[in-house]
Amino acid sequence: MSSKHTSSQGASLSRREALRLMASGAGSLLVTLQSGSVNASPATTAEVASQDWDYLQRRLTGTLVPRGHETYQTTRQAMIWNARKISRQPEAIVRVANEADVRETVLYARSRGLKVAVRGGGHNWSAPSLRDGGILLDLSGLNKLEVNVDRRMAAVQPGAKSGELAAKLSPLGLAFPVGHCPRVPLSGYLLGGGIGWNSGAWGPACMSVKGIELVTAKGESIYADAQQNPDYFWAARGAGPGFFGIVTRYHLGLYPLPKAIRTSTAIYALKDLERVATWLPELARSLRPEVELICMLVTPPNPLRATERVFVVNATAFADTEDEARTWLQPLEDGPATFAIHKELYVDTPMSALLATLDNAFPTGFRYAADVFWTNAAPIDFLARVGDAKIAAPSPRSILLIAIPPVPPPDAPKPDVALSMIGGAYVGAFGIWENADDDEKNIAWAREITARMEPVTIGYYVGESDLTVSANRARRCFAPANWEKLQRLKKKYDPEEVFYSFLLAA
Repeated sequence: MSSKHTSSQGASLSRREALRLMASGAGSLLVTLQSGSVNASPATTAEVASQDWDYLQRRLTGTLVPRGHETYQTTRQAMIWNARKISRQPEAIVRVANEADVRETVLYARSRGLKVAVRGGGHNWSAPSLRDGGILLDLSGLNKLEVNVDRRMAAVQPGAKSGELAAKLSPLGLAFPVGHCPRVPLSGYLLGGGIGWNSGAWGPACMSVKGIELVTAKGESIYADAQQNPDYFWAARGAGPGFFGIVTRYHLGLYPLPKAIRTSTAIYALKDLERVATWLPELARSLRPEVELICMLVTPPNPLRATERVFVVNATAFADTEDEARTWLQPLEDGPATFAIHKELYVDTPMSALLATLDNAFPTGFRYAADVFWTNAAPIDFLARVGDAKIAAPSPRSILLIAIPPVPPPDAPKPDVALSMIGGAYVGAFGIWENADDDEKNIAWAREITARMEPVTIGYYVGESDLTVSANRARRCFAPANWEKLQRLKKKYDPEEVFYSFLLAA
């Protein structure tokens, strides 16, 4: 896309802005802003219409597309991974080419009283980075990956994807708890906490973030880790869209790649669902932390239009030897697998194969309505509560997913990070369909699952939850103390509210 655009300057700059520019000059303006002496107030509609977008574009290497430009709508829609496009409209979209573009955009927005929303790659069902008004800062062009094998560290930019990192690490004998889908960019995934592959052994991905480089609300570039700027470091590990900065690079601790990743799968008819669901807690307790247990209620892919759904129990062992993997997966074979309608045991599944499996389950180009929640209820209890809705999905592609993480030891210390809402089971309703005419009934299905689960829901995962469902949804993604701390830090480090926070229900 060309960097040229048609500026929408319906009126001149406000008198205050013009005087500041003439008196200070561009260089002095940057110094003034970085020192924190400008007290910008929210822009009115008239002020937004008079923005000097040409001034900002001249300071950028990347591309600026203001609202009203001929390419605006196609650019805006490209910001949304979901084929069900959200109608929210920012005043301008900046697609950055480097970290300097991030600073320049923040400084400009701060001087004009505009808010900034940040998009890493947009792989989110409800598009929380797309807001009405303000500037959408697209970081997807920042996608470099650098690996230091000797130190077992990686430096990654926010637009790099989970599949790209895994593909770079595997030949080096290294691994990271990347997102389950290969197209998930690392930015929002890590900021949201990162419930990824082998999190039972490696922990949530954010716990392997050792440091971050970021741009603050003052437009300053800083580094944060446990010793330097620890408040930013605390929040960056789990705050999600509530983070009060823009991370431009993550420094990640890596792990040795398990040499024998094996998967066992058992598929059950719905008539046996109650029996299998009753067995799941026992199965989960018998598995080691290095075994990931994921269950799905799905329609078999062949034929695609089949209406009979099945229940899939899938366990993946991240082991170092074949014997080790078989021993760890034995509980799956010993249970109700005897009456499964289909079994595949101890299948070799390298990271690329694991990522491809979930990539196929959540394909690009489809319309999505999704919500996820944490519960401590037993699977048999919450499946009974959901009732027939779990089966009667309008689309055969829709999925009800249940992930049961390993139970931590009772004396295990809780990490002091923003991520603080994890329960006994992670349940997700994912409506997936093709035609816009079917939007209403598919959205209603996902919302009904959420509503029926509400009495046993203890909280939500900020990385995938639909924050627009209710006014207190964002709050319920955190433990109360963590939520209050996050609000205090937001006020401290972004008092002028340069950055949008959580997307809330209308």
